[in-house]
Amino acid sequence: ETGAATALPPRTHELLSPVTAVFATPDPRFAVAFQSAAVGSAKGGAFSVLSLLAERAPKIVATDAAPSRIAFAPDGSSAIVAVRSEDRASFGAYVIGLERQQVDLVELASPPLSAGVVEAANRAYVAQAHPEGRITFISLVGGGVQTVTGFELSARIVSR
Repeated sequence: ETGAATALPPRTHELLSPVTAVFATPDPRFAVAFQSAAVGSAKGGAFSVLSLLAERAPKIVATDAAPSRIAFAPDGSSAIVAVRSEDRASFGAYVIGLERQQVDLVELASPPLSAGVVEAANRAYVAQAHPEGRITFISLVGGGVQTVTGFELSARIVSR
C-alpha cells in the first residue's frame, strides 16, 4: 500500500453538547461537528474539530451564535464555519487550520448566507445578507480580511 492510512478502531468523543450535524473533509482525515448549546450554557452553540485518523482529543469551540454553514478547502487542510444569531445580533466566521486545530474568529457585520473556499487564491469567502450586497474574503494564510459592500447580488438577470 502506498500512502494508505491505517484506520483507527472506533472510539467515542465526549463533545459536551448535542451534535446536530457532522461534516467530513474531502480527504477524510478530519471532521467538524455542529452542536447546539450545552444545557445551562450562555453560549448560542458550538462546533468541534475531530481528527479521524490520529488519536487526538477533539477541539471544542463554544460560539455566541449557532453554526450555520461550513466549507472545506479541497485539500482538507482548512475549513470555514459561519455562525449567525439574529436574536443576539452575532455574526461571524471561524477559520480553522485542521492539522493544528487552530481556530480564529472573524466577526461579520451582517448575517452569513453562504461560505466557500477558493483553493487557487488560498482564501475563504462569506456572502452576507445586506440590502446592497456584501461579501467578506478571508486569507487562509495570515488571516487578512477584506469586505466588499455596495453591490446588489442577483439584482438583475438578462436572458435573450
